[in-house]
Amino acid sequence: MLLGVRGYSNPIRSLKILLIIMKILADLKQRLSTSENPILGELYSLASTIETDCRHHLKRISLVLPEFDLHDESHSEKVLSNIESLLGDAGIRRLTSYELFFLHLAPFLHDCALAPPDWELKLLRATEGGEHYHDPYCLLKHDLKAPLKLSEAVSFIEANQEVLYQSFDEVSKWRFSPETQEQLHEELAHILVEYQEFRNGSKQTFSLIKSQDEYERESEAIRFSFIRANHHLRVEKYIANLSRLFEGQITGRVWGKKLASDLSKVCRSHCENVSYIQDSLDAVAHYLGDDTANLQLIALLLRLGDILHFSFDRAPRVLRTSREFQSEYSFQQWAMKDNGVNYSIGDGLISFKAFCESPRDYFKVHEYLDWVDLEIQNYFLFERKWLGSYIKLPEKVDRSGIKSDGSFIPKHGLKFTLSQRKILELLMGVGLYKDKYACLRELYQNSLDACRSMQASSTQEEGILRFKIEFDIERKGSDTFLICRDNGCGMTNEIIENYLLNIGNSYYRSSEFSRRQASWNDSFTPTSQFGIGILSCFMIGSSIEITTKTQGGDFVSCAIDGPHESFYYKTPSKFETEKIVRSGTQIKVLLNDSVATELNNEDLNKVELLLLREKPNLRGKFTSYKDIYANWDNHLFNKINKIVDSPFPNIDVVIKLKGKNELKLLPKPTEFELTSELESDLAFIDYLVGDMYWKRPEYLFSEVRHNIKTYKIMVEYKGIEFITHLSLPTDNVTFGDIAALRVMPIVGSTGVCIDGISVGTNTSMPHDIEMCFPISYIGLLNFTGEKRPQLSVDRNSITAWPEGLKEDMATITSKLTEQVLCVVVEHIKTFKLQPDSKEVRFTWDYLFDRFRFGSQGFIQSIINNHYGDVSSASLCALTGTDITISDFMKMSPLKIVSPNKQVLPQFTKTLLYGKLLSSNSIQVKGEDVLLEHNGNNFTLPSKTRYRGDGQVILIKADSWDVSYDLVSSMLPVVSPRLFDAVTKGDSGSLGPIGEKGIQLMNYSNGIGAFFGQSPLAIHDKMGLFSIKERDNFEEKVANEVYYFETKRSRFGLHEINEQESRYENKSINVLYLFVSPRTLTQREEEKLAELSSEEASYAKGVREGWSILITGVSVDNVVVMPGRQDRGELVKKLSPHFWEDNSEYNFKFLDGADLKEFM
Repeated sequence: MLLGVRGYSNPIRSLKILLIIMKILADLKQRLSTSENPILGELYSLASTIETDCRHHLKRISLVLPEFDLHDESHSEKVLSNIESLLGDAGIRRLTSYELFFLHLAPFLHDCALAPPDWELKLLRATEGGEHYHDPYCLLKHDLKAPLKLSEAVSFIEANQEVLYQSFDEVSKWRFSPETQEQLHEELAHILVEYQEFRNGSKQTFSLIKSQDEYERESEAIRFSFIRANHHLRVEKYIANLSRLFEGQITGRVWGKKLASDLSKVCRSHCENVSYIQDSLDAVAHYLGDDTANLQLIALLLRLGDILHFSFDRAPRVLRTSREFQSEYSFQQWAMKDNGVNYSIGDGLISFKAFCESPRDYFKVHEYLDWVDLEIQNYFLFERKWLGSYIKLPEKVDRSGIKSDGSFIPKHGLKFTLSQRKILELLMGVGLYKDKYACLRELYQNSLDACRSMQASSTQEEGILRFKIEFDIERKGSDTFLICRDNGCGMTNEIIENYLLNIGNSYYRSSEFSRRQASWNDSFTPTSQFGIGILSCFMIGSSIEITTKTQGGDFVSCAIDGPHESFYYKTPSKFETEKIVRSGTQIKVLLNDSVATELNNEDLNKVELLLLREKPNLRGKFTSYKDIYANWDNHLFNKINKIVDSPFPNIDVVIKLKGKNELKLLPKPTEFELTSELESDLAFIDYLVGDMYWKRPEYLFSEVRHNIKTYKIMVEYKGIEFITHLSLPTDNVTFGDIAALRVMPIVGSTGVCIDGISVGTNTSMPHDIEMCFPISYIGLLNFTGEKRPQLSVDRNSITAWPEGLKEDMATITSKLTEQVLCVVVEHIKTFKLQPDSKEVRFTWDYLFDRFRFGSQGFIQSIINNHYGDVSSASLCALTGTDITISDFMKMSPLKIVSPNKQVLPQFTKTLLYGKLLSSNSIQVKGEDVLLEHNGNNFTLPSKTRYRGDGQVILIKADSWDVSYDLVSSMLPVVSPRLFDAVTKGDSGSLGPIGEKGIQLMNYSNGIGAFFGQSPLAIHDKMGLFSIKERDNFEEKVANEVYYFETKRSRFGLHEINEQESRYENKSINVLYLFVSPRTLTQREEEKLAELSSEEASYAKGVREGWSILITGVSVDNVVVMPGRQDRGELVKKLSPHFWEDNSEYNFKFLDGADLKEFM
């Protein structure tokens, strides 16, 4: 078959034909003679055909990726041989025919995409480069530009078909070719867009390139990296394209298609996270006939066979010495194998041998074998779920044959060690943990893992067990003990000695635990992944006693009489053992005198108030509440409550109080419970609620609580939970604003935690996720599965977020929106609220404000449930007509009057922006915005990112009959010339929104400032000012006339200027805008009248608006004139100093006109 390449001969292969016995294929062939099942012949014939094609294709890899170690047919043969050795002859015979088929072909297919055909390579090179440096064959010069849309990519490929390939007839002869030319173009379009996105991640690399030669080296390296990083995904598509071959040779066309599909996933899995195997491959896959296939086994054997081929024959010296390596990594990989690395497999043992000439190579070899050990453990994780065992594997590979020459004497595993005494001094002196009570977290984590381990190991008959983690303070004479007790799995002597006493050597991360876990019906991801374990208890204590018992085992008791003392076992005390029934552990810490004095478990009064606000500023009539807070700061319950945000449903966390009562931790966030006992404290509760906000709320909880219903919302996806609350108005509400809905108190409302354990208060999501899915600001995000962030030692910050989190958050957000809508619809039915009632209007305003990311779903619900068939006062004001919500969304044409003239509710603002962004045509005529769109479509772009006041959205008008570039009352609609300039500008842009929108950072000295610029805070001589928002503790500005509070900083206009244009071409775009007047209050009218004679210019500007020219430079940064003024008049106001200081620059209006033309 045509492979799209010239023939290639491997220079290191022997001239004689080696006899390679492929036992798997031979066994499949042998079965033909003993069975009349026709499927066996079909499988054998298909396997032989594809193997032959692959052997030819694999020879191309060394041409495409010259720095790679050998991935040709010899590697495939060795991978296959490794698999056969792992299985053994008996193991091969136990496999089904389908499993043999998969196991034979996977080694030959899995690396085929490392050698893409010529047309794919030409396509990759066609997009490489920029204006400064590019390949002579580059057609697009697309580096660091927005990737093409798929439709654009297809059009590009169609237009350049003859450059990429001559005819589809030739392409179709390639075994992995798509069936039709249309499918080929679609495949290539996806590759092109993905490659563009991939290259855009190398911006820093591109910025350092200084020559064409340097560019070509870096560009080639990026191309190689793209092929390598995506070859497992591409091979899935290659094999899927073989489907028609499978369908033509396998009885029952659909079964051939399924075989091809499953084989493609198996080959893809060799470079995926091991979770892909669990999620995408069946342990029992059915095909034609009675035979099945364990695809998970096939995938794991492929990974093992592949990784075990680590030997000198993959990097022979005759090739290595002839290659010029651009990559240090590639050189090291070849050099490492040049140490004679080889291996053997047999009798359940995997042995590696090497003779290393440098310490670096020696330890690199061991690092690689650590990776092999990890894959072995991955196999054990899956084997526990299967009905039987397939292969005999060691726990780890045998490394006894890894030797070194006499020039150095290595010791694998011997590295720097830290003194226990110095560790404690570091913790206590420098404050690595920053909190001596961090040991409470370590104790809780250990108990939590023990309970979850016990649950995972329980039999199906035992069902869901109840567990308890208990903290207590025990006093005996002059001694005070901190106690942590659980009824988890307990510990054996071996676990205590090998793991508990070894700092950083977690049992739950050990291969021993993995092997145990493989036999369980359930699994979990341990929490204890950081810190120094039980040793941290010596931050607050002087000795530790442990009593523990495993199920069916004996009690074990041990002690450590100080951080620098020896460990010893002791006879278990009857008083301690009777507290552990089936299994569990008790850790008892003798507290230091200072800690024993401050840490307490006194009885608490009105705990609900303590949880509502930890440290309120008690003053005036509320000073009487100081007594209930007296012991709170250092109370054991408070300490644990800060650590544990969300206990697991079947694991109770309790703190025993001095009076023998106990308090159970509640999962957060939780609704504040107003008990009858707290009715007399309503005034204080109002005070506490108000104290939570930077700006005190306008409404009191005590006044609105009877008209508000609060619901708990919880969604989960792939081990990521999100919990929040929803407060909705009931009937006959007396308040007039959605601000009343925000005063319903929630305990522990927001944050991020892992396995319910708080991460800290300074945690924020990655910027791109936070902008799109800002849900951590409105609830608690809890990671309970394998996908979880990495944490700093003190647990107060996240050092790395898991891969794929953005996609997961998109799903969680979607599920959250759906559940919120269900609750809202049911709430409206329950309270029999009418669509045109203010309660329903409040509900939608509240949803659009709190759950802005769900706007699209909310709008659809409004339409589907006829809640939009009512008029809206704010929409009527926008359009100047009596209009319903539904009509506003559907009407075309539609006139909007001065969209930024009034402050809009979030619901109305969302509808407005959606309408603008969905329109086919936006025309600005005077103060009116005329919209047109086709049909009833109303869509908010999925990437709309409303969050807070830190960003603004600009929307492009199709026609603009105003002379100004920007008119404040028309925002967010701007002139086409301003919009185009912003899309090319160097700063502030957060990316496009649909085809008509762009999002900008909202700086006080940027374009976004004019969304809220008051015409009363402008003066033609003093410039532009802002008036800050006041909270309830500050006196409001009752009259803004002639009130100049904070002068805006110099406008740099970076949003509309490119760096290259400004500093190399010496050309600067200026901004010509108009700030519209607003309606004045009576007091403002009176004060303005008093100023009219002496401040006539100011009075005119307030009444008629302000014409403004912004130059973007220091001298004459802003030129201001009252009323509507021609831009030439503003230019004439520029001082001689402006022209003198900036004589090297050309200043231009956004239509290209030079300012000097107006002098």
